[in-house]
Amino acid sequence: MHGYTFAYRHEEDGKITLLASLSDHLAFTRIELNHDSKNISLCPEVEHLFGTDKLHLGDFTLINAAPEEAFRFWAEKMELPAIAAPKTTGYTSWYSFYENISEEKLNAVLSGFIDNKIPIEYFQIDDGYQTHVGDWFSLKNDFPHGLLPLTTRIHAAGYKAGLWLAPLAAAANSDLVRQNPHWIATHPDGSFVKAGSNWGGFYTLNFYLPEVKLYLSRVFEHVQREWKFDLVKLDFLYAAAMVPYPGKTKAAKMYDAMQFLREISGEMKILACGVPFASAFGTHSDYCRIGPDVGLEWESLKMLITRLRERVSTKNTL
Repeated sequence: MHGYTFAYRHEEDGKITLLASLSDHLAFTRIELNHDSKNISLCPEVEHLFGTDKLHLGDFTLINAAPEEAFRFWAEKMELPAIAAPKTTGYTSWYSFYENISEEKLNAVLSGFIDNKIPIEYFQIDDGYQTHVGDWFSLKNDFPHGLLPLTTRIHAAGYKAGLWLAPLAAAANSDLVRQNPHWIATHPDGSFVKAGSNWGGFYTLNFYLPEVKLYLSRVFEHVQREWKFDLVKLDFLYAAAMVPYPGKTKAAKMYDAMQFLREISGEMKILACGVPFASAFGTHSDYCRIGPDVGLEWESLKMLITRLRERVSTKNTL
């Protein structure tokens, strides 16, 4: 069994024994439990840095205390600022329509929320408004008036507007990949770094390139200034950590990516999705996705066979 960054054991007195990394911004820490030997191993992912003059393996803390006290102690050790974002509620179009959204459908849902005075804070438009992931300025024909009329109506109803983006990803069939293949991160053999199979397959952007940073900065400025969104749900963020970078671990890359996304998000709140938890700590995100997708049934037998913890599963999410 294994996990990342932290692990804890429930004790008979109601306390927990918490073992946690203080340095997952430098290297992800894999925590492995061997049932046979009853050993716990801390494995910082720094393999590709072996041979360098200095190699910092990590800093860790161990505490036995009540759960709240233990996690507060860990946060203080990492010198994390207090959480500033208030608790909130919202609607996302994903679980109603998945990618099959349109201006008409979203207006109908919004009318229902208005008529029934549903007390949420955010009305969030999810995946499906763009022609391809990566081509964020190109909207589907189902949004003939663009996104500004929707956000205007959302605000008039007293809600805040949220928008889904996968900023570090680009679909294989996108104009971005076709026109700017050099923007895609590559393996040593020159092949593209694939980050998943969604949308027919997608790659990870090399966000260290000035051209990529400029493009994403323009996208985020447009989302905030022209479309008037208040929150961005940033998905598939793990794409930044698929492979290490010369002189940087996957964790260091992920940390750099989150810092960059925080900078270009301006005044918009960030809901981080598909991100290693440690990379979202501190001021990098206001909210963070902590579970897998829910489905239209408690458990999908097809997904259950995989035994993947992150599978689509309503039961698993609860």
